[in-house]
Amino acid sequence: MSQPLEFFAGGGNVGALMRTHNWSSSPLGPPESWPQSLRAVVSLLLQSRFPMFVAWGKDLGFLYNDSYAEILGAKHPRALGSRFYDIWSEIWADISPLIDAAMAGQATYREDLPLLMNRKGYDEQTWFTFSYSPVRDESGQVVGMFCACTETTQKVLALRGLRELNETLERRVEEAVAEQMDHQEKLRTAEAALRQAQKMESLGQLTGGVAHDFNNLLAVFASGVQLLERTAKAATAPPPRVFEAMRRAISRGTGLTRHLLAFSRRRPVNPESIDIVAHLQGMRAMLDGSLGGNIEVQMNLGEGVWPIEVDTGELELAVLNLCLNARDAMPDGGVITINVENVETHSGDSEAAEYVKISVADTGQGMTPEVKARVFEPFFTTKDVGKGSGLGLPQVYGFAQQSSGQVTLDSAVGIGTIVTLTLPRSLHEPVAQPAEGELPAKVATARRGHVLLVEDDREVAALSRELLVSLGFVVTHVAGPDAALGALANSRQIDMVFSDIMMPGGVSGLQLAREIRRRYPNLPVLLTTGYVEAAADMEDGEFDVLPKPFTLEALAEALGIDLIQDVR
Repeated sequence: MSQPLEFFAGGGNVGALMRTHNWSSSPLGPPESWPQSLRAVVSLLLQSRFPMFVAWGKDLGFLYNDSYAEILGAKHPRALGSRFYDIWSEIWADISPLIDAAMAGQATYREDLPLLMNRKGYDEQTWFTFSYSPVRDESGQVVGMFCACTETTQKVLALRGLRELNETLERRVEEAVAEQMDHQEKLRTAEAALRQAQKMESLGQLTGGVAHDFNNLLAVFASGVQLLERTAKAATAPPPRVFEAMRRAISRGTGLTRHLLAFSRRRPVNPESIDIVAHLQGMRAMLDGSLGGNIEVQMNLGEGVWPIEVDTGELELAVLNLCLNARDAMPDGGVITINVENVETHSGDSEAAEYVKISVADTGQGMTPEVKARVFEPFFTTKDVGKGSGLGLPQVYGFAQQSSGQVTLDSAVGIGTIVTLTLPRSLHEPVAQPAEGELPAKVATARRGHVLLVEDDREVAALSRELLVSLGFVVTHVAGPDAALGALANSRQIDMVFSDIMMPGGVSGLQLAREIRRRYPNLPVLLTTGYVEAAADMEDGEFDVLPKPFTLEALAEALGIDLIQDVR
């Protein structure tokens, strides 16, 4: 290169391009003719790593460095030596006032100026910070303009995004604050419901354990009374009224444990699919007779009501308890309305859940919020001493829970109370109900034999043995599973095993029954318990279970003995 073109020295890719460029078509003319002021500016920008360009002469011929070439995009390298307007015609309306000012000798500066550029074959929104400065020749005449610039598009977009994010967050905070007042109330309600559920669960565990122990005591009393009646000689036997009083006391105790076990969901149940409408219609006469003449019962039983799967005895007891509570809330008489209808609930995209809703409403005194909060607790009652056990609504609560449903209560002082049972729809056909007065026929097998009794409670075992002996069985008693398997292995002639489920030692009666069935597939096994959770792992129909406390008649029926035929 000749000495006069040393100002092209260096300059990276653009410098190299300038040294080999054909300048014949450029408004700038050949570099050898460029004035010293232009050569100085070109030398400056080629040595800088900051984006720069210079526009020179009447046609504003365009020269730039490597950093600015990146801003040009697809416009490089044809932009080298071209007219300023031909390069940036799409933004000319935005920048021409600034160019005019610079060519008139006035420097200008813009920060984050928005420019809609087409440098990659499509329009894109950009932002630039730059300065336009006039360039003078040796005589002081403005002959061009110099620009130092930087693209701030990413910064502007980031700040805009941050600003929008802040605005969104502020809006959400405002919305959250606006909703917060309602949500505290909701939070307090949820916390109260959680505390109530935890309290009810704790009460359920407590009452279930107490009822289980009480059942064993009742089993001893009941068995003892029955044996005494069967064996006492006429001359020394107590009067019949004594036995009757004892039976009533045992029956009342059994009823109390039934309520307690229903509340704690530990009472064995026998669910079956039923037609709830037909069942309630069958209860009409019983309700009319139980509630008194000043109470009117209205039944609104919907059309096409689905069947439900419940223990019919527990259902009847629950409906009766609700109606008796309603009656007691209307001492001067009133109306009890029983409604039954199908309901569906939807949760998100899942299929609708189908339920049958049974509600019992009264026009009575209603309840205060303090009373409503405790009505399902065992033994809580607002009735006078001797007029209520406080176990009616807890039985309803336990029945609903054990039937995979729920119970709700709505009440207002001076208006009345509505208690609603929501129970899942049964997918099975309802069982046929026996005709009025018809009783299930007993199978009179009258079998006798040798029973292996497995029971760890000595008092219960002693009376169970006596009941079995009174039915004609030979009894071998063992206290646990290991002894039971040992007795069976000793080649004793055992015809049946009668075992409690709840036993200490880590092996339950259910596990024992399964092991016996594995070893002796044809040996019958009858289980008993007063604690329904003990049989929770048992498969449907796997073994027969006799609930405690049991009567002689119930034991005989479970063993296949017809006491009436036996007496004959």
